[in-house]
Amino acid sequence: MAFVSWSTSKGCIPQDCPLELVLQYLWALKSRSLANSSIKVHLAAISAYHSPVEGRPLFSHPLLKKFMKGLYNLYPSVRPILPQWSLPLVLTHLMEPPFEPLASCPLSFLCWKVAFLVAVTSARCVSELAALRVDPPFLQFFPNRVFLRPCLSFLPKVVSSFHLNQRITLPVFFLLPSSDAEAKLHTLDLQRAFLYLVCRTSGFRWSNKLFVRYDGPNKGAAALSRSISRWVVSAIHAAYGAGAPYPSGHIPLGHAWLRLPIYEEFLYKRSVQQPHGRQPTRLLSITLWTFRPIRLLR
Repeated sequence: MAFVSWSTSKGCIPQDCPLELVLQYLWALKSRSLANSSIKVHLAAISAYHSPVEGRPLFSHPLLKKFMKGLYNLYPSVRPILPQWSLPLVLTHLMEPPFEPLASCPLSFLCWKVAFLVAVTSARCVSELAALRVDPPFLQFFPNRVFLRPCLSFLPKVVSSFHLNQRITLPVFFLLPSSDAEAKLHTLDLQRAFLYLVCRTSGFRWSNKLFVRYDGPNKGAAALSRSISRWVVSAIHAAYGAGAPYPSGHIPLGHAWLRLPIYEEFLYKRSVQQPHGRQPTRLLSITLWTFRPIRLLR
């Protein structure tokens, strides 16, 4: 629609617009700071309805291919350097005030802690965490594990029978502690955290989603994906606020926490340390990141 308006203002028919004007339009998009991938989408959309140029589709024209290659050379996509943080440090502070005791700690810290623990132990996308439900059979407690499933309307990135019916299985953590050290580690148990979260939000929640908003005018409504992502970052921020200063001077924002190497320190090492730990293939099945196995097992 944008190209139609632009080409009409130049006095030409969009389907037969000269190649020079198409290049001018693409350069105008770049002047508005559009990403190279977005410009490529515009070009593909124009090519789908544009008449062939010199006997070939517009998208495959040599001049346009050179133009796009020049854009990628002049304006390469540079990924920002993600700040690093220590998972053991954050877990240590999650076992202490203000995250404990769960019965009396601020509700915000309870939500942050549960969101963080679910994120690092399940390795699921934040959109899937937002789709988790609190009512049976979507949340089931067993003596040695917890089963979680998203709502039936949730569609994962890979829509297949396997991915649609995959459940999240989280083991309990020192259910019956026999020492002070095990009792402290039990504070990281997700079964315990889920029970406190469900109990403390039952009085005001009006959504069957696991994570609900704990304040504001929409208190009790389902928490959005961006809110859960912010809770995970807030847990890291609070842990570093109570402990050592953050190494790079700032806290990761948005989805940066999901791309950090938490798998090495928590998932894979834990499977090696346990006598009957999960094999790497089992970890891949749990996380469903089979398209990036090297990243997970590195």
